[in-house]
Amino acid sequence: MTPMVKILLGLNLGAYVLLTIDRTAHTYFMDQWLSLIPLAVTTGGEIWRLVTYLFLHGQSPLHIMLNMLILWMFGPEIERVLGRRQFIFYYLLTGVGAGLCSLAVTPFSPHAVMGASGAMYALLLAFALYFPNQYLLLFFFLPVKAKYLVAGTVVLELLFSLSGVQDGIAHVAHLGGMVFGYLWLKRRTLLPDLKYRWLRLRGWWYRRKFKVVRSRPEGNKRPWSIH
Repeated sequence: MTPMVKILLGLNLGAYVLLTIDRTAHTYFMDQWLSLIPLAVTTGGEIWRLVTYLFLHGQSPLHIMLNMLILWMFGPEIERVLGRRQFIFYYLLTGVGAGLCSLAVTPFSPHAVMGASGAMYALLLAFALYFPNQYLLLFFFLPVKAKYLVAGTVVLELLFSLSGVQDGIAHVAHLGGMVFGYLWLKRRTLLPDLKYRWLRLRGWWYRRKFKVVRSRPEGNKRPWSIH
């Protein structure tokens, strides 16, 4: 266990206890004012929801249990790699990014989005990037390399998002968290790599315009000329 992971675990579990009390009392204050309601953000300017929704979870204990399990399993390794400040920044960045993706898809939806799943999927992505050949136990018994597990997860989330399945899970937010995480982790190499690929593509395009033909113009001893 690392310091920031302990703090995040405490905040999420503490918020879940308060949320349960709030729901039991039928006041639903936290649900109404802290969850991510796209309509409230786009029309009311309540941008704090993009952060507070990360610490709320659904009524089923399974939701928070799965997220905290991922945080407990993979969070310490990523915090050791990134450091405390960069780790908490990465966590919040990917969580907010996941929320922004939900807003982009359903900007005027009155339905609440909550949970740290976008940040959790970003942690899985980071683990696969830093430890791609580390074996993980899928369903607790099937060993799979981290890079293949995350690749399969991306494909599944993409299929669910494109199919428009209504299962109460924000699949777009999951993908959004991973996209923001990838862009941030690759920020130092992504732009130079894209520039290199663009230059290669442009060079290939210009080379197509040149044709080599055989000609022997008078006074020119060279058998080839380029047009």
